Amino acid sequence: MKSGITAVVFLIMLASFGLTDRSSAGSDGLLSQPWFKHSNLDLRKDLSEANADGKILAILFEQQGYVYCQQMYDVNFKEPEIVNFITGNFSVVQLDFRSHRSVTDTVGITSEERLLARTYQVNGTLNIVFIDETGKQVYRMPGYAPPALFLAVFEFVKEKAYRTSTIQAWYREHRS
Repeated sequence: MKSGITAVVFLIMLASFGLTDRSSAGSDGLLSQPWFKHSNLDLRKDLSEANADGKILAILFEQQGYVYCQQMYDVNFKEPEIVNFITGNFSVVQLDFRSHRSVTDTVGITSEERLLARTYQVNGTLNIVFIDETGKQVYRMPGYAPPALFLAVFEFVKEKAYRTSTIQAWYREHRS
């Protein structure tokens, strides 16, 4: 019995030091991942760097304390297959859906993060906007998706399947 209590105390201590979860909250209160791109809020530069690395730019719009943003961290970002696929193929920039910080979009227009969200037709969180190598939005994933579908969306974008198919048709064909 005593060893069971010791194990529980040890796990609580690990959790309190953040050693069991790689998510951490930034100064803006948003959760983050160590593999997110540290952006200077100039998406032109972020796009250029993603292109140079052979990756696709993904803009993750979140807001502090939102349950589905939290679920993405607690569920999806704990799946090694998902994290490995994203980090190998995408450069993820995190933006705050409600923030007044200045951000420059891929064509050089500067506005607040919250206004940029509207430009990309993001009306709530969580939303992931995918930008092609020219700076054009090519796909947007609105809302939380369970792990299999979440990964499939990234695969769909990586394959540029949005050019010839819908996500529904592509998913049926590739996941059946």
